[in-house]
Amino acid sequence: MATYGTTLDSLKEESVFLEICPSIGGMSKSIKAEEIGLNPDDLPKEVTLTLKHLLDPVRLRPLQNLVKEAQRAAVAVGTRIAKGYCVPHKSLDELSDRLDGICAQFEKEAAVFLDEYEDLLNDWGEKHPEMAPVIKRAATPKEFMQDLLSLTYIVLPLGDLSGNRGHLEEKAANLGSGVFKEVAVEAKDLLKKSILGKDRIGQKTLRPIKRIRDKLEDLAWTDGRVAPIVQSIEQVLARVPSKGWITGDDYDRVMSLTMILSDPSMLKQHGSGLLQVADLMPNSLGVADTSSGDEDETGIADVPSLVPATVEKKVFTEAFDDDEVDDCFCL
Repeated sequence: MATYGTTLDSLKEESVFLEICPSIGGMSKSIKAEEIGLNPDDLPKEVTLTLKHLLDPVRLRPLQNLVKEAQRAAVAVGTRIAKGYCVPHKSLDELSDRLDGICAQFEKEAAVFLDEYEDLLNDWGEKHPEMAPVIKRAATPKEFMQDLLSLTYIVLPLGDLSGNRGHLEEKAANLGSGVFKEVAVEAKDLLKKSILGKDRIGQKTLRPIKRIRDKLEDLAWTDGRVAPIVQSIEQVLARVPSKGWITGDDYDRVMSLTMILSDPSMLKQHGSGLLQVADLMPNSLGVADTSSGDEDETGIADVPSLVPATVEKKVFTEAFDDDEVDDCFCL
C-alpha cells in the first residue's frame, strides 16, 4: 500500500508550531445550590457557570468573533496539529502581521467590555431576577477580570525531533489528511453558497479556489498527493476565462473541481489517481509539449483534462450543516 505522509524531518524543515491562546472570562465556576439560597433538591449537586451565564452572551460575540478570525487566519495558511497549527516558514511573517492586528483589535474590544462589565452584570440580574444571587456569587470582580480577557499567540521552532515521545511521528504522517479536511470545509461552503443551483458564476467565485490552491501549494510537503491536486486546480483555472461570467463547459469544470475539493476521501483518491497517471504519462502533470499537440485559445496544449469537462446535471440532496464551517473554530 502506497504511503504519502510526511516525515518528522520535513515537519521540522518546512514549518513552525503556532498556538493561538484565547481567554474570555477565565475558567468556569462550580457553585453549590445552598450557597446561593436555592434548594439542593431542585438542582444538581453543583452548578457549573461560565461568563456567558452571568451576562448577556451577545456582548461576548465581538471577542469570540476575533478569536475565530485568528483561528481562521491560521488554518488558511497552515494545518492543525495537537492544540495548534503547523505553519510553513514562508507564510509565517504575513500570518504574524495579521494575527498582531487581530490581537490589537481584541485588546480594544476587551477594554470596551471591561468599561461596561459591572453594568452588564447588573442589567442581566435585573432582567433575570432569579439569577441575581447567582450572578452576585459567581461573578469575577472587575479588577481580576482584566487579566482574564486576552488573545495572544506563540510561535515555536521545531527543533530536534529525533527523540520525540508520544505519537508525533504518527501525527506528522497524517498531516495531509487534516489538510484535505480543512480544504473540504471551505470548498463545501463555496459549493453550497456560490455554485450549486446556478447556470453561471462570477470571477469572485474563483477566489476561494485560488486560496485553496495557495494553501495546498505551501503545504504540498505534508502529503505526496497534494502537489498533483495543485496542478489539477491550476489546469482548470487556466482554462476558464479571466474576465466576465463563467458559463457552459467552464462552469461545469469549476463545479466538478469544487465537488472533488469538497470531499476529503475524493481528494485523496483523486491525488492518488493523478500520481498513477504521472507514473504512466510523465508529462501529464507538467507543462505539456506544445510541439506535438494542438493549443486552444488559452495557449495551453490540448492534453486530457484531469477534471471532467462536464458533469451530469442532478439534484444534490445532501444536507449541508449551516454550522459546519464554524464547528472547527468554537471556543
